Amino acid sequence: HVMSGEPVDGWLVGHMAAEHIKWRERNPDVEMLDLSFREIADDGLSAARKVYDFYGMTLSAEAERRMRTWEENNQREKHGKNIYSLDMVGVSEAEIQQAFAPYIERYAQFIA
Repeated sequence: HVMSGEPVDGWLVGHMAAEHIKWRERNPDVEMLDLSFREIADDGLSAARKVYDFYGMTLSAEAERRMRTWEENNQREKHGKNIYSLDMVGVSEAEIQQAFAPYIERYAQFIA
């Protein structure tokens, strides 16, 4: 967890992302569901349906109603907009691009 102004070890975070990719490559038979932040933020209910489908579960009408109610009552930026910058955590765009190059390449459709 990074607080504003707290430096980030970009190498370590990039290393963790690279290790994730290696694990996925070593375990191709493990089914994974990839969802982007944008997909979840823009239509959480649709994302939830994908998760339920992925696990072969049925999303009940009651669960769907409750999720819809929660989303209506907890919209993004309900308590103000969070503003983040690379400067706040002490890294540059170039450092991010370098540390996460394999991750960015592999998951480009999820982070665009």
